[in-house]
Amino acid sequence: MALKGNFSDADKQVTTAFEKVPHNSDDYHHETYLLACIKSVEGDSAEAVKWLRETANTGYPDYPLFARDPFLDRIRETPEFVQFMSEQRAQHDRFLQEFSD
Repeated sequence: MALKGNFSDADKQVTTAFEKVPHNSDDYHHETYLLACIKSVEGDSAEAVKWLRETANTGYPDYPLFARDPFLDRIRETPEFVQFMSEQRAQHDRFLQEFSD
């Protein structure tokens, strides 16, 4: 729906689904990522980055995905996203150093 420009219906459906997912659920970070993608498609960088931060902070700090997901293209050049990605890159590099052979 969001890809077709029907942002209102997309927001309603994802919000309804999100309300059913407990914050301690294994699926929570997947739902927050979905919210981030929808907000990005809508061009709402602040909300998208808010949900990307929640995604990363609740168990899904996937820098390579964030760097290439086309659903995030619309906000890729915004200051919020650039800052978020800078932080994620630093964390990703630390993880690589710490956990590589």
